[in-house]
Amino acid sequence: MIRIFTSIAIFLLAVSAAGLAQDSTAHLEKAKSLIQDNKFASANDYLETIIHEGGFQPDLVCLQVENALRNHFYQKDYASFYLTDTTVANLPDASDKSFIITYLHYPDRLLQRVIDLYPDYGEAYKLFGDFFRLRLNNPINPIVVNSKAVKDIEEKIFQYYNKASQLGYNSSSVNLWLGHYYQTKNQFDNAVEFYQKNLDSRFHDTMTFFYLTEIFYQEKQYSQSYDFALKALPGLSLSKIDTRYKALRIASLSLFNLGEIERFKKYINECIRLLPDRQESYLALLEYYDQNKDVDKMEKSIRTMLDNNPYDLAGYNFLENFVVKYDRYLFSEQLFANLMMKHENSDQVMGNIHWYRGNIAFHQGMVEEAKKLWEISRNYFSKYLPEDDPLLKKIGNISQKTYAN
Repeated sequence: MIRIFTSIAIFLLAVSAAGLAQDSTAHLEKAKSLIQDNKFASANDYLETIIHEGGFQPDLVCLQVENALRNHFYQKDYASFYLTDTTVANLPDASDKSFIITYLHYPDRLLQRVIDLYPDYGEAYKLFGDFFRLRLNNPINPIVVNSKAVKDIEEKIFQYYNKASQLGYNSSSVNLWLGHYYQTKNQFDNAVEFYQKNLDSRFHDTMTFFYLTEIFYQEKQYSQSYDFALKALPGLSLSKIDTRYKALRIASLSLFNLGEIERFKKYINECIRLLPDRQESYLALLEYYDQNKDVDKMEKSIRTMLDNNPYDLAGYNFLENFVVKYDRYLFSEQLFANLMMKHENSDQVMGNIHWYRGNIAFHQGMVEEAKKLWEISRNYFSKYLPEDDPLLKKIGNISQKTYAN
């Protein structure tokens, strides 16, 4: 008799569990439908009611937290997340009384309870990582000023995302974050392992392609870096212009190392057209011209480079070496004269010009003239730099082997 009752009890529990699972699935689909229709507040209230009436179920709780983290229009101290039935971009006027506002308090505590009750539920760890990423990415969050605090938060994100991954949670964003975490620590094998998960899962994630481009180029695997750059570029619009520029530049340099010179020149010139104020692409092209001693093209590229960016010192350093190597002192004076006419109101540019005019004069043996030009340079920089700025000490260092001031 006892065995019969026990069997009946087990059967009833199984039926009950199956019913809860079916109900949970239906409630999830209902809530997801509301979220898809931008009914974020309605979804939050619906889930709140279901959880209150049906019990604490991890899938429902996690969806409620995810909705709050992703779709809130305002949050206070990462403790209260406020939602309404519209997107942030379409919020009504504050005087409009027709829209509803609801909230979710302490999503981190809800996630911790899920983990306490269901320690193998991977999505809860993933959402905990999202919670800390939200804190890290908030541009007005004063905590980001403290580098130690930033590292502490990053480590928490890593711990939660890594745990989610270990439990089998497969997410493009989690794989990408973990891959980039290892990449920034130069642990490329670990980074590639997570990026590979996105490739294996056919997550066509642009940044996964881009980060693999960077790794393979750094590892001097130029065919792979070029191939992944080509995969990344279609997803890199002008809104991601800096990353697009970097992908183009790595593609061009990979081609150069593969001996594909004409294609290298095509891509490097595309970099220059995209962001003509970035000196590094001119410098890559100039190094190629230097190998071929194509002095006329070097002069043209140097002039264009400094015309578009007379601020960064790398271009002036190349100019100095070029002038000395190819005896193009007249070219430099004409170039400096044109730059001074265009930038006479910029203390930084005028400081740069006189600094390198001094260097070039020194190379010609005109030490006293060089001293005068360096002093003029210091005077320009002193107008906006503090007296102890390290830059001021660099001016004239070229002469230290010959004389001491």
